[in-house]
Amino acid sequence: MGGVAWGANKKEQKIGDLIISNRIWDYDIEKIKPDGTVQSRGTISPSSPRLVQMFEVAGIGIKDFKLNFGLIASGSKLLNNKDEVAVLRKLQPEIIGGDMESAGMASVCFREKIDCIMIKGICDWGYNKDNKKDEYQYIAMNNSIEAISLVLTKLVDF
Repeated sequence: MGGVAWGANKKEQKIGDLIISNRIWDYDIEKIKPDGTVQSRGTISPSSPRLVQMFEVAGIGIKDFKLNFGLIASGSKLLNNKDEVAVLRKLQPEIIGGDMESAGMASVCFREKIDCIMIKGICDWGYNKDNKKDEYQYIAMNNSIEAISLVLTKLVDF
């Protein structure tokens, strides 16, 4: 799955860098305890190791943007709130970014025994979306498409 997503580490990531799943966390499923604390109960689905490896190898040739591999937070919320991103990072400190679609894809692919991976460009940080939103989404989407095309082209060459 390609597309656009939010990045989780503004110090190490930049707009247009890619986040690539090695695991996808469905953060929507949670238990709210009597004291108000939240316990995540969402599944963490693995991405296809074979597909992850393909993007690791293909990434060697990419110079214009960075590929970040790791845990993706995915849920139904369209985030534009720094505190909400902080809550997700507290629940799963290793997340590298997030989106709204990957958990659904991972759930179906796991059930149907289909390999899957998420490759999305960073267009924001899940908060403070500014007037460059369209420009950033364009950059992020193009980089996602470039990486996916690179891998598919290499597969055809085999």
